[in-house]
Amino acid sequence: MKHIILFSTMLLAVTLHAQHTHQLVIENDLFLPEFLVVQAADPIALQLTGDHTLTEVSAQTFRAGGIVPNGGIHIGFGTTYDTDATTFTIKDPGEYYFVSEGRTGSVAKTQIVVIDADHTGISAAVDQTTPTIYPNPADDQVRFGGLEAMDMVSVEAYDQGGRLVLAEVVRGGAPLNIMSLPSGYYTLRLTDGMSTVYGIERLVINRNAPGL
Repeated sequence: MKHIILFSTMLLAVTLHAQHTHQLVIENDLFLPEFLVVQAADPIALQLTGDHTLTEVSAQTFRAGGIVPNGGIHIGFGTTYDTDATTFTIKDPGEYYFVSEGRTGSVAKTQIVVIDADHTGISAAVDQTTPTIYPNPADDQVRFGGLEAMDMVSVEAYDQGGRLVLAEVVRGGAPLNIMSLPSGYYTLRLTDGMSTVYGIERLVINRNAPGL
């Protein structure tokens, strides 16, 4: 069972100054965003409508488009937290998969990656390939070990606030230019551009800036 904390309005107001609040909504039977990177214990403001829920499932169920819960987080219609607006947090770093059955019978899906507060993050591959990023820390470019045989790899970079700041397609053995990103901590999501996720890796960009 994953650790989850549900905040009261008063407690949320007290802690917001030290944390970044992320938004997660259901719109037209879709979760927005469909991929979210947060730090451990960051508040996630959830807005559900109608009969929707936020139901945690296994990675296998998620990729298969299923709706069978795995005993984890379950918020929304017909649950204890039957509300249109709930703020919650996840304390344990890792990958979390959520679904909700829409009115049309389709399954809305979102993946939340939780990284720890000291930025050591997680390094997890959800396919058979286990990519590595090098160099790391990096300056102007990075390469992905273990993916050299891939024709194309879709790379998305998310900043500490979970915002998508870079999206590029590279050949498995080709470098990714990161000069457009300032020094800092990032989460990279490596996919085939569709449903196969090769890995989720933490990257540090350090151009000799103070404090890194």
